[in-house]
Amino acid sequence: MKIKKSPILLSIIALLVLSSCAKKQMFHRADAENRETKDINLNLLKKDRDNNLYYHKKFVTFRFETKNDSVNIQSRLTGNLNVNMSCISDKKGTLSISKKGMKKAPQSGFTMPIREGYNDLNFTLSLEKGQHLIIQNPDGLDIIFSKPIIYRSLPAEERTNVFLISVDTLSSLHMSLYGYNRNTTPNIDQFAHDSVVFLNAFSNSSWTVTSHMSLFTSLHEHEHQVEERAEYKIKNQKLIRVKPPSFFPLSYDIPFFVEDISDEFVAVSYNGGVKVDALFGFYRGFDLYWSNNDLYSPKAGSVMFEEARDKLSESTFPKAFYFLHTYHVHAPHNPPAEFLNKIPRETQLREFDFNRDLGGNKCIFKETDDGFIEDVKALYDAEIVSFDHYFGEFITFLKDNNLYQNSMIILLSDHGEEFFEHKRWAHGSDLYNEQIRIPLIIKFPEQKYQGKSIEENISLQDVLPTIMDYYGIKYPKNIRGRSLVPLIKSGKTLKRPIVSSIYRFKPFELLPGKIAVIQDNYKIIFNKRYTQETFKYFTYPPPKIMHTVELYDLAMDPGEKVNLFQKNNIPQKDKLFEYIKRIMEEMDTAQRKAEREEKISEDMLERLRTLGYIDK
Repeated sequence: MKIKKSPILLSIIALLVLSSCAKKQMFHRADAENRETKDINLNLLKKDRDNNLYYHKKFVTFRFETKNDSVNIQSRLTGNLNVNMSCISDKKGTLSISKKGMKKAPQSGFTMPIREGYNDLNFTLSLEKGQHLIIQNPDGLDIIFSKPIIYRSLPAEERTNVFLISVDTLSSLHMSLYGYNRNTTPNIDQFAHDSVVFLNAFSNSSWTVTSHMSLFTSLHEHEHQVEERAEYKIKNQKLIRVKPPSFFPLSYDIPFFVEDISDEFVAVSYNGGVKVDALFGFYRGFDLYWSNNDLYSPKAGSVMFEEARDKLSESTFPKAFYFLHTYHVHAPHNPPAEFLNKIPRETQLREFDFNRDLGGNKCIFKETDDGFIEDVKALYDAEIVSFDHYFGEFITFLKDNNLYQNSMIILLSDHGEEFFEHKRWAHGSDLYNEQIRIPLIIKFPEQKYQGKSIEENISLQDVLPTIMDYYGIKYPKNIRGRSLVPLIKSGKTLKRPIVSSIYRFKPFELLPGKIAVIQDNYKIIFNKRYTQETFKYFTYPPPKIMHTVELYDLAMDPGEKVNLFQKNNIPQKDKLFEYIKRIMEEMDTAQRKAEREEKISEDMLERLRTLGYIDK
């Protein structure tokens, strides 16, 4: 039987549809009617898997729109609207902003001053749907424009913000929230009351490039295939680097989840660059990817949060995703005295430089006295205290500006740090817990699920699927990670192994590859053997690998000191061993297939030297 719809019912349906569309269409990225790429070095233009163009120069990468004397864009929205866009100019000058109707001459507008270099432009004006916005360059500047974002502003408490905060090299083993004996994280401890705390979170590698790429792709290192590679030769019985490292960015065929998130959110990043540099492919999907390169500053975290605060104040996007990354607690350690004084240890050290005080990469196995180790730990802990302070200031800012309640805030790290617990310094050299045990804390909007502590093993690969699942954004199913929402809501266990590796893509290329698998309380580690080149490269010989395979009961032996692999009464041993062999075979097969090569830039080389990843 055919049901006849009344005019009133049809009107109600139409109103609901219009209301839904109006609510959904809160912003759009405007396309210029006169896009041009004249006189642009094509090496400065990148793309993503949807063929969107990005302009990349030194520390800034943004969605490219045009290099032209004027930009003519059309609004899809009506009302008092905000416009945000980036531009890079060869010198200071002015821009002229005006608007016109579909068939009208340009109306009077206003001018905006711009400075030499990068500019973040924000302005407000009234537009009708279909009306044109004209941005002109009367001073004849050599200028490149990003894709403008036109959006309706919402009251602060109605905006949807996601803050993904990555604190490079922050080990959960040095956080009071996770039971450390020093009060290093009082503000994070307080924040955790509103959040879900994951007690057993692991990074998928013990160094920055691989772990962050696993975070954003939810894949293992041999699947996302992002790496650096260097070539060596033996000369005068010493191993020397004969070529600068080559880097291999993320293939456009592999999904980078920010590309999907940016369909619904404006995406912005303020980060430390170097190992999360746009050159590796981390820019994809972001409207602005800004690397501040503030490596040595004891206030690197403060700078990052200040940049985010400025953006939040000037660009009131209705929905925004922020990736905030800092090397604040990464070596070199030079914490301000006010924070070092909060560490209960009289230390002779006031700063620690990996190259100057230890000898750089070739000396990661250098043995020192216990006093020196404890002094370096004190500096590292003071860095955590100082970051915690700046994090607390940022949370206060969000609360004071009515942005806290409706925000999702995620605090995590890419890896930890070793202080010779297993005869090594720093990170990227092994897969013991001091290098891969990390914090993961998620505050959901309106403090949903607050106060929960999750004991199940999880990894960085689960974070982006969790964000996307919560906000109803589709993501590929053939990935390693899982959404944590069902686990949080109902305790539905995931019951799967966690993989961490430095098998193929290693910061110390001459160290043997390693794979770790964690399931329940057990952790198995497979070690390749050292080569002769390894001993020629390192000034101090690495500790002897006693066993190719190690097995630890993390509940009984959290320090991973007693290898149980030779024991026969471990029921999980055979299953873990078979799983790690399968992963190893996958990685070996992928390595044999890889035949790509690109050169790394001089600018990138200098930043790698600054962080101590390559020798000066």
